[in-house]
Amino acid sequence: MLITLSSFASSNEKRILSLVDYIGGDYQNAVKNGEVINDGEYNEMLEFSAETKEIFETLKLSDGDKAEIESEIYELSNMIVSKASVQDVEGVSNKIKEKIISSYGIVSYPEKKPSLEAGQELYANNCSQCHGMSGAGDGSLAHGLNPPPTVLIDPDFYSGLSPFKVHNTMSFGIKGTAMPAFPQITDDKKWDVACYVMSIGATNKNSDSGKEIAATLTNEIKDYKNLAVLSNNQILDKINSNVSEEGNEFVISYLRKGMFDSSTGSVGSAIAMTSALLNDSLKLYKAGNKKESYEKTLDAYILGFEQVEPDLFVKDRKFKTEVEANFSDYRNAIKSGKSVKEIENLHIKLQDNLNSASVILESESSGKYLSFLNSFAIMVREGLEAILIIAAIIAFLSATGSRKSIKYIHYGWIAALGAGLLTWFLAKTVISISGAQREIIEGITALTAAAVLFYVSYWLITKIEVKKWKQYIQG
Repeated sequence: MLITLSSFASSNEKRILSLVDYIGGDYQNAVKNGEVINDGEYNEMLEFSAETKEIFETLKLSDGDKAEIESEIYELSNMIVSKASVQDVEGVSNKIKEKIISSYGIVSYPEKKPSLEAGQELYANNCSQCHGMSGAGDGSLAHGLNPPPTVLIDPDFYSGLSPFKVHNTMSFGIKGTAMPAFPQITDDKKWDVACYVMSIGATNKNSDSGKEIAATLTNEIKDYKNLAVLSNNQILDKINSNVSEEGNEFVISYLRKGMFDSSTGSVGSAIAMTSALLNDSLKLYKAGNKKESYEKTLDAYILGFEQVEPDLFVKDRKFKTEVEANFSDYRNAIKSGKSVKEIENLHIKLQDNLNSASVILESESSGKYLSFLNSFAIMVREGLEAILIIAAIIAFLSATGSRKSIKYIHYGWIAALGAGLLTWFLAKTVISISGAQREIIEGITALTAAAVLFYVSYWLITKIEVKKWKQYIQG
């Protein structure tokens, strides 16, 4: 079961986590090259580090130093006083965060993929009055506030911001400012707002170009769970070896905004899920849990890869078949108890496949047109078959003098068309269909179709003679 921020940690641990995260991201706006560049920001750093020590001492009285962070807490405070480098302060802050998250079972990412649309609505109702809809700090209540609301789109501030930091700020507020806590907003909704705030600074960037660049990055970077704790600066540190400087703002735009659009985000999420489950399967196998490892591999295929398999089939049928074969080899190797080295080699091959699949699926190719033509051809073929069958039945009824029954044929095809449209609507807007559910639905549909076809065929054969047909219809 996924643990949320409020599950195990008390308010003291979460408060320390929030303050340390804030210090690590905002210190760059207070000190540069050993000199204070903003008195207000620097005083805030001193205040927050002092409050962190105070809360830690309270925590230590009740729970001891469970996370073993005492030395780092005081080191961080001394570094701020001595105006240490941004890199050093950020490094110690990250170390404290990692220890707290690990020791108290805190999950620092959203349980489900955030919705920018939902976040925008919540931001408009709860945040825009001070920060403004554009994040420029020019909301209707901003005038007269001291200190003034943060300008969310300020380049220096935005570069050090992360969804986790926004989430924490909404959870606890900021002491000494007009920024309140929002206990009435649920945890998942705070993540919606947090990711929307991160998207504001990317509004006018070229997200399409960022999408092309992101297709070349590892799945780990594109996982929204990993992105939740990373600032833009930290993201760029991870990708700068692979991306040119001019592409930085494009890829940030995609990772903060474009990836969350329903039209572009599903591929990255499905591939990332598949990759993570495969990693889990390898860890379990190394630990000697062969059965659990095999089950994780099945989940990787059914819950993850199945989501993108149809699109991959359209874009590159041969490669899709290759990936399926590699999944099969990996599962069989686990099942038969191959050596860890062999499993690792197959795992590497599959991860390479997933990276290639991501590039293929997110590339701007003719795949969408092929997908349309493929679907259109199926509709025309099946529709033509249905029309021919309906026409044959109507012709037969006319020939046998049973025209009064024709209306029921029309009722039937109209009802079938309506049922099809209703099913499409429910599948798109109401029902969430996973890869495993899709397999089950396809199987049930195929069996039902076979049963109906068998019944109709048998029924037609028993009525094959015209005389019997006429007797049957008129009787």
